[in-house]
Amino acid sequence: MKKCRICIAVIMVALFAAIAFCESKIEDPYKIKSTYIISFIKYLEWERKDVLPDDRSPIIIGIYSKKNEDSDQYLFLFKQYAALINENAAIQKKLTKNHPLEIKRFVSLEEVTAPCHILFLPSLKTPPEQDKTTGDVLNELKKKLDGYPTLLVGDAEGFAETMGGHIHFVLVKGRIEFIVNLEALKQSGIQVRYSLIENAYNPNKEKKE
Repeated sequence: MKKCRICIAVIMVALFAAIAFCESKIEDPYKIKSTYIISFIKYLEWERKDVLPDDRSPIIIGIYSKKNEDSDQYLFLFKQYAALINENAAIQKKLTKNHPLEIKRFVSLEEVTAPCHILFLPSLKTPPEQDKTTGDVLNELKKKLDGYPTLLVGDAEGFAETMGGHIHFVLVKGRIEFIVNLEALKQSGIQVRYSLIENAYNPNKEKKE
């Protein structure tokens, strides 16, 4: 039996019915990654009570990037999807337990503030800090967030494996997969459902096979 990719059927229909995680290879990496990130919410639990203090506290998704064509595209998609989810009570209940979604873009380290529940670092070819590596930037972001349980998602090489990020998008045989850094997540104050881990790509398992 083929391992089915994470998919929330109602969201797929509402957002872009033509894309199916279970069968199709990537057509638009912006749509695939942004949809994955929004879909992750269903599988997350924040341990701290003050992270979502009441039933209508917003879940904030941040993009950390300079203003450029790539981040503009992600920002557009995230805002489009968030508006659609926020306007549909059935989808919102299923995905976010009735929490509205809020989207922010941070173009500098100084702008990054908590609360921020998920922070996406799209490939930092032109990071806000031009003279720093993605690893350097990630370390500074962790310090800036000061222990706040933010899910850190990125697609730079080694983002989860060597830099300490939580989820890393990788391209495997023409398909966008994601790697989960379980050790980093255990220290983050974020609990992840097993079904997310089960659907994550495991490069070590592939090597053994």
